[in-house]
Amino acid sequence: MKRNRLLKAGLAVLVVTVVVVAGLWFLFVATPSPTESDLNATTPDPNLSTAPPEFTMTAAVTTQAIEEPSDTTNWSARVMYDSDAEERLGWLNSTIEDGEVSMGQYQRYSQNATQEYNRYHHPESDAFDSRVDSIRDDLDPETESLSVNDTSQTYVHYRKRPQSAFEVVPELMPPLGFIDRVPFEHDGSTTFRGNRVERYVPTSGWVQTPGTVDDDPDWYISNTSGELYVNKATGHIVHVNVSLTSKRTAIRAGKWFADSGDRIQIRLTVREDVRDGDLRPVWAT
Repeated sequence: MKRNRLLKAGLAVLVVTVVVVAGLWFLFVATPSPTESDLNATTPDPNLSTAPPEFTMTAAVTTQAIEEPSDTTNWSARVMYDSDAEERLGWLNSTIEDGEVSMGQYQRYSQNATQEYNRYHHPESDAFDSRVDSIRDDLDPETESLSVNDTSQTYVHYRKRPQSAFEVVPELMPPLGFIDRVPFEHDGSTTFRGNRVERYVPTSGWVQTPGTVDDDPDWYISNTSGELYVNKATGHIVHVNVSLTSKRTAIRAGKWFADSGDRIQIRLTVREDVRDGDLRPVWAT
């Protein structure tokens, strides 16, 4: 009788041990699979051969650190392109601890050449001076000029180059690949600016950051809200207004216990018409 009790007790301990070990393995060792997304659309970064005659895109991202809510970063950007005028204008504003950094780029085809103007502002004197000095060191007086305003810490750098195709979305525009990382669920159809669009909503799940060594997920997306629209006729993303919490963790337990990550809001709008008239900014003269 006593022996049976000991056997039962031993068996119970064994079962509990197996359950605990399996649970710990599931939470801390076994890597969760990336969450599949219903989204199958083209990120709005066309090249010259695929771009519409006119193209305008605005984007903005705000991130707030989970562990330090006062640590907030913002950037906003815009690009406009007109194939008839052979002009393109893009700018990017981003915040740093001491102020706002702004970059603008204007390009046009003129006199069988590519005319390029770059405007840059930095609130920190050392960073601004260092950037100015690097341009001056390599300046070609035959094809370039540099206008510097030390008071406002702003410069305009002009370059004339052989005519070449420029990108519709300039390099100063941050890559928009992060939209593709967020898992989305299809949520019917609606109308946006007179066009039929497919509506998607973000959902919680595991995602992997492109460029990592392996294919294991290393972010958990949660607390999602907002929507994404895809033009039904073209398959292009035309509108995004999404908020989410992103925690960096490759283990299931991390979605509850990880304290590092960001609360992120993403806004994006694409238009196929340029309403600002002449693209040339005042500083590009």
